[in-house]
Amino acid sequence: MPQLPRALVKERAAQLRERGAQAMRRHLDGEVGAVRRVLIESDERGRTEHFTEVRLASRADPGVIVELTIAGHDGKHLLAA
Repeated sequence: MPQLPRALVKERAAQLRERGAQAMRRHLDGEVGAVRRVLIESDERGRTEHFTEVRLASRADPGVIVELTIAGHDGKHLLAA
């Protein structure tokens, strides 16, 4: 199979990264205001049932599951109220 020009490969990769970022923003936007069960992984972060990372507003014990309201996001992670 012939190789594609490097510039085309880079352009397509950039398009895929941008579409992935857009999909992530849509997902994060849709979670704002929701109450989610979050497995606490460390003092300051956890994950929802759908594996989305959540930054905690206050410390919690790792290994417990808590219900948290999602207050917003930073573009990469949900932010708990």
